[in-house]
Amino acid sequence: MNIRQWIPNLYEKHLCFFPQDDVADDDEFTSICFSSESTPTISAKSPTFVTGYVNQAVSFGANVNQSLSSSPISLTTTSFTIDAWIYPTRFSNTKDHSIVGICPKDSIHECLYLTVRRNSFYCNLYFGFFADDCQGNEIIQINEWIHVAFVFETNSLTQSIYLNGKLDANRTATGSFQATSDNVTIGNVPLINPYSGSNYFQHTRLFMFTGIMIDKLAITSREKSACEILEEATLVASFSFNSGVELIDSGPNSLSVVRQSVSFVSNGHSFQAISFNGSTYSYFQISDLTSLGISNRPFSISLWIRPQNLSGTLVHVSSNSSGLGWCVPFLGFTTNGSIVAQISNSAIRSAVGPLIPLAPIWSHIVEIWSPTNRLRLYVNNVLVASTTAMTISYTASSVPNYATLANSVSGAGVCGLGLLGSMGPYNGDIDELRIYSRELTAADICTLYTT
Repeated sequence: MNIRQWIPNLYEKHLCFFPQDDVADDDEFTSICFSSESTPTISAKSPTFVTGYVNQAVSFGANVNQSLSSSPISLTTTSFTIDAWIYPTRFSNTKDHSIVGICPKDSIHECLYLTVRRNSFYCNLYFGFFADDCQGNEIIQINEWIHVAFVFETNSLTQSIYLNGKLDANRTATGSFQATSDNVTIGNVPLINPYSGSNYFQHTRLFMFTGIMIDKLAITSREKSACEILEEATLVASFSFNSGVELIDSGPNSLSVVRQSVSFVSNGHSFQAISFNGSTYSYFQISDLTSLGISNRPFSISLWIRPQNLSGTLVHVSSNSSGLGWCVPFLGFTTNGSIVAQISNSAIRSAVGPLIPLAPIWSHIVEIWSPTNRLRLYVNNVLVASTTAMTISYTASSVPNYATLANSVSGAGVCGLGLLGSMGPYNGDIDELRIYSRELTAADICTLYTT
């Protein structure tokens, strides 16, 4: 699978996917856990729903010893992948802080536990087969969303740990997971308590709101590839704007959108494209962009444009759906029609590119920010502007953001312009929008441009 080929296979070979976001009652916990015998469910009343990485997540730690347990599933002698988004707020235990486990017996290869393990002053991810274990290398940070994935390949007996889409550690186990089916426990693995002490994510008297949030936990009975895990962790949103799926995010997060006064043209860059008429009411807005709200986290925005004129806002990012609150026009046009990419750093920082051809020519635009290379702007696979020499950071909103295409909504005239000539609406077409929470490489950009 390459960078263009994210094909969502939600629940395909998933033994368990948790939690669902469309529950009617915030006190009801459900999962989709398939087996040949039954459709298990999760139920518990102690943890609570909170704002998650996407929509809702489950929060453990508001009260002591919170966990969830599902009906039995089996991973015996098979490859599997267990991945999730987690948001730890403190590591209070002396050793383990459990994410998920299947542990019917405290013996080698019969107890699976995935935890954050304390090692002196630092904590790392831990993939346990009970004395045949793989420990991560990267230090786990608190108070931010991170993606974790644990993969076991049964033929090679390889245990792998991924953090934010990148391989953190791997090793060869001495055997496969042998336990018969048992309950999936989330937030606690009871049978490892005698060996590592309490492994709940729990608070202390001094830190009353510590614990962990877990979102989009999936247990899949196959080995996911490194490329697939990278896309799951860092492809935030993907819109092809083709007929019948124009409002569907085909990335891993299925983000919600709204549209107003837009149409779809048949001669897009790839099949169909979305078209904006240049009115103040013409826009397409994506919500729940958590990663864009995290300061100094890398991001990339890729899209094809076919403008009727060179003015207005292409991509406006804000903390409110109105376009207000924390708000910055990330992509647009300067007074003379040059393309410009921008970020917030107490003031707006800009990288100005060239003039873009008008319709009927399509142009590929990529804006990238990373702590290493700062702000960069690519046009048609060529780096045309950067702030690499400037020591600037990305100061984000600290909340899930909205990205609005072709309009600044109510932000026009209120939010900072930067070097935009106007925050008015964009008149033209847009196709193949992708937003990433990583720095795209030159090879990535080439792939997006040529395929």
